[in-house]
Amino acid sequence: MSSDKAIKEKIKLFLDLATTPEPPQASISRIVNGVVFRYCPERNKLTNELFDLISSKKHYKNKITKEEIDDILYRNASKPCARNEYPVTKTLNELKNATKQDLVFIVESHAISFSESVQRLSFGEVKCLSLETFSKEYPAISLERDSTESPVSQPSVFLVNVRCSKKSISSNAYWKIDVVLSLLRLFINKSTLPHHPNYLPTLGKTERPINKAHLIQEYWIKGQSEQSDMLQSYSSFLLYHYSITSVIVQELERLGFENICLAIFNSKEKSVSEALERSLGWMSKARRTEDLASRFLFFFTALEALLTSSDKQDPVTDTISRNVSIIRSNNFTERYTIYNLMKNLYGIRSTLVHSGKVEVITTDCDRLQMITERVCLTVIDNCLDMTKEDFLNGLKQASFGQEWPLQKQ
Repeated sequence: MSSDKAIKEKIKLFLDLATTPEPPQASISRIVNGVVFRYCPERNKLTNELFDLISSKKHYKNKITKEEIDDILYRNASKPCARNEYPVTKTLNELKNATKQDLVFIVESHAISFSESVQRLSFGEVKCLSLETFSKEYPAISLERDSTESPVSQPSVFLVNVRCSKKSISSNAYWKIDVVLSLLRLFINKSTLPHHPNYLPTLGKTERPINKAHLIQEYWIKGQSEQSDMLQSYSSFLLYHYSITSVIVQELERLGFENICLAIFNSKEKSVSEALERSLGWMSKARRTEDLASRFLFFFTALEALLTSSDKQDPVTDTISRNVSIIRSNNFTERYTIYNLMKNLYGIRSTLVHSGKVEVITTDCDRLQMITERVCLTVIDNCLDMTKEDFLNGLKQASFGQEWPLQKQ
């Protein structure tokens, strides 16, 4: 873990405070190994600072919870070493090791279903098995079945390899599933198949949550009458899922799908693949959101993750609009049209964020989804192995009248 010196200093300050006499009237914060710790604002501040310090590094970001950091700190504070020297190095190593546990997260899902001839699909660090196959290969694990069965698909099971602490496994695993579902959608749409499965989520359709079949019953009531009629038995997004057939598997293999998944999950810091991982995750969150305003914001978050730099002086509206236009077309007239379209869409986003107005219409949201998906797929096809700095510099250079992608010298 980089910045070990700064982290050690925070740990030492925390452990030193543990020996400081506390006012007896202070409320008890916790009891660890028989040692009573009373409420101490300075210690709380240090744990927050330590959490921020660890979370600032890519390889440890979201890999451990603040609760787990607190537990490690207080456990070591309750066991002073000889000569009143508290175990700073031991505490640091415990924090490191907690973030590097190799775990497998397992969850039943209706997001993907398999045809009879297909039983599994690999996304690199994420695997998806048919429920039947999972039961055969992992007979000791009994999944808690969702009580709301889907009328159109059989459940599958995601197995996600995650390196993190035990209490942060769920958020890390679900994020990886979000990334692979967006990739799967992009590559199915990219494929040369003559038609797509009946239940593939089309543009603007709300996808079901990862781990729920989500049977929804809605009712309407006439006036004050107690009589009600069922409005619809299934929410529309219950039907939409990714149905995997042998033809789709062959097409994904032809397109190098699994290698691209691995490249994105094993991305280097400040690379295009790292930015794509963030963008793909936000795209899945957008597609599962029924509220149009939230969906609209999530798609713009996906674009911002991919197309903006850390330079706070760059005008975000102009940067995103210009970069989208360059990626989408090498025709200069079309670029100008796309640029103005994106500025108008971003204006809706700004109004939504700054004034709270939620008048987002379906056509604008669908248009933004289509643009975001096409931009991401184009970047995957052309820039996966680039640094983000080179990628953004290339877009800036192309904005002065050149075609994109730039020809390699």
